[in-house]
Amino acid sequence: MPCPIWDRKNWPIVREAYAKIFDAANENWDFSDDEDFMRLAAFVAARDFQIVKGRDWLLNRMASDDEKVALRAIQSLGDTYYMRQPIYPELLAAVEPHLASDNPKFRAAAIYTIGVYQGDTVPPLLMKAFADPDKQVWQTAGRRLAD
Repeated sequence: MPCPIWDRKNWPIVREAYAKIFDAANENWDFSDDEDFMRLAAFVAARDFQIVKGRDWLLNRMASDDEKVALRAIQSLGDTYYMRQPIYPELLAAVEPHLASDNPKFRAAAIYTIGVYQGDTVPPLLMKAFADPDKQVWQTAGRRLAD
């Protein structure tokens, strides 16, 4: 995985290859049977190439019944690369169920991811997390708010 890709000459070719992975029209580029590969490909596609279909793939995986899959998707969109970028409605909608989860790992991951971004909705969500009974959640909120 070119993560990040430093080869500017071949950047367009590599971007095109990543885009094909998320284009359902070509079955030769279908890797949907390999969850780990797809998550990594989506992470690179979204982060390094701003491929919306890669980002959307991660947003959809946040709703997975598989705890590991959902948690990794949340964490992928909380990469520090996104630091101070504007938060977007699709991300807020995808992490919202995790903010109310019974599982503190999900609440902390959701708070971390939200706190990487900036926008008017971010500080109130972080402040609300200070009332969480789990130490990891409110400490994560504090660190993200400080950042």
